[in-house]
Amino acid sequence: MNSNNPYKTPKSDVSRKPQAHSDIDGLSDEDIKKLNKFSSDINILGTFSVLCALASAYYIYEIFFNGYGDPIWPIFGLFVACATAYSAFMRPSWGRPVCMIVSLLLLPGFPIGTFLGYIGVRAALDGKRLFGDEGLTNHELGEAISKIEQQSA
Repeated sequence: MNSNNPYKTPKSDVSRKPQAHSDIDGLSDEDIKKLNKFSSDINILGTFSVLCALASAYYIYEIFFNGYGDPIWPIFGLFVACATAYSAFMRPSWGRPVCMIVSLLLLPGFPIGTFLGYIGVRAALDGKRLFGDEGLTNHELGEAISKIEQQSA
């Protein structure tokens, strides 16, 4: 008698677990905390970009269905906001210059744009280790921060 179930789901190794970078082990506690702050600042920039994308999409809707204005600039704004949100959350190698350029463009927009532009520029300049294939993820930084807190307790 065969004890194997023919309808059993096959085992898979598709699940991806975050791998600990050897780079994070060589960092001091202060550097890990700074990188975690920069990572949070980049996430704030990404969240603002999502809000801008939603506003642009609504404005495009109004243009096409109610006939208000020219759709070129809102479509361009939607593209830039989506590219910035993707680069802030997924952090590809090209994401750092995108975040830097958008943050510089936000600086003249006092007071909110100036604040977001400043934190974006600072995070993009000092957070080089957060972007690209070898970039540190939020999960890895969170684990490192929790280890630091456990050691200090």
